[in-house]
Amino acid sequence: MGWDDRESDGGSDRFGAMQGQGEPMKVQRPNVGQPTLKPADLGNRQAAVLTIAKVDFRQSNFASERSGEKETKTVLEFVEAEGKELWIGKRGTSALIDHYGDESDKWLGKPVPLIRATVSVGGRQSTVMQIAAGDPPLDWDGVLAEGKKRSKKEGK
Repeated sequence: MGWDDRESDGGSDRFGAMQGQGEPMKVQRPNVGQPTLKPADLGNRQAAVLTIAKVDFRQSNFASERSGEKETKTVLEFVEAEGKELWIGKRGTSALIDHYGDESDKWLGKPVPLIRATVSVGGRQSTVMQIAAGDPPLDWDGVLAEGKKRSKKEGK
């Protein structure tokens, strides 16, 4: 017997949420936006400089390993990677604040150096692009100048 041809007794079995409705319930995923920017989207380069097109703030789907709670993340979209977004954490957001101030609307149109890194995402190791950040803060002027030189050499 399938889920749709069983008799309803008012919700006493494991399908209680679907019983008596006559048709499947539409379920939406939280925080689903554009596809995530991946290294392959940038030709698997080790580093790239992209221009911020949009800034948003959303709750992560994953709980922090330290606090156990879901955190608000900064979500960026870039001119050069239309239709892709990059979720960044506290370190990347701090780097943006250090270089461009704490008003996110002033980040629009600004160049951002991204580097390829391996990180733990949802308990799995993943290769991602992330904002070039460090402690002490990286010299973005030098990183951005180097990125422009590479882009000219690559013809991009």
